[in-house]
Amino acid sequence: MDAFNNTVDTERAALSHQSDNVNLYISSICLAFVVFNIIVLVTKKKLRERSSMFIALCWTNLILLLGVLLEAINRRTMYDSMVQAGVKALVISRKCLSVWTILQVYSNFAMPLIILSMSFERFVAVRFPDIYHTSCNVLSLVTITASMIFPYFIMLIAGSGNNLLTIVCFPKASYGTGFDVFKYAFGVVTIWTALVLNVTTYMTVMSVHRFKGKINKMKCYTAFATGSTLLISIPNLLLIIDTIVKLPPVLTIPSSGLSCVNCALQFFINFHLNKGFRKRCLRILSFGKYPKLKIATVQVIVTRAQQRRHTQCTHF
Repeated sequence: MDAFNNTVDTERAALSHQSDNVNLYISSICLAFVVFNIIVLVTKKKLRERSSMFIALCWTNLILLLGVLLEAINRRTMYDSMVQAGVKALVISRKCLSVWTILQVYSNFAMPLIILSMSFERFVAVRFPDIYHTSCNVLSLVTITASMIFPYFIMLIAGSGNNLLTIVCFPKASYGTGFDVFKYAFGVVTIWTALVLNVTTYMTVMSVHRFKGKINKMKCYTAFATGSTLLISIPNLLLIIDTIVKLPPVLTIPSSGLSCVNCALQFFINFHLNKGFRKRCLRILSFGKYPKLKIATVQVIVTRAQQRRHTQCTHF
């Protein structure tokens, strides 16, 4: 039985090693898109003011991608050393708590929270517009701050164990199986909740005439939540099942790579649905030669109350 378990562990480690090679290239490519995403958003004042939630999401994407990239580099080196030595390297779980582990675990909580915050903000803006317009800036600041700080407290409470491990380190080794299940379940519940909020809000926007002008932003947010459901939430659900009934490694190991793809996918969604974002991208790529968008001038009578609302909620 021990010989069989050793064989299974070795085969799983070999498949994990192949996955690390793939993740190295995927995370590097996706990292380029996320960095460019951030550059586009923060270098244009109008975009920066209206995209605070999306910028926060991009930063959590960046943290996740750095974690996956560092993990792939670290584990490739560790696996190569193990193969050369011809024996399994025994590692204390506390020593598995490295920079890439912390980055990944942090982003595993922060990213779903930001996605939920984006969905909640749109829900309040559409369903309770009067409340939203009087507290939008505070709401945005509080939700973003809470989403970025809350994961720190979770990680501090979780701690790490001292179990003896074999072959390679991974996040579950540092925090334990129970924490891993909690982390995956948190991602599943949070992202699914965000998707439900987005779909509900989107249906309201489609049915109310005064919200028609905001349809593209709702499409963006709904697409973000849908992509995260397919590429993060469902793989997380499979990882939860894997802790109860062992699934084939081919179903569980690619989860990190899919998370990276989700980070890059958000750039293409925004490029397709956000006209201002797309124009800014093209101007940067063309070194300012892309023509500015021409907008017809229309005389509009704006009441003092409407002007005050617009000033307070520039990111609506």
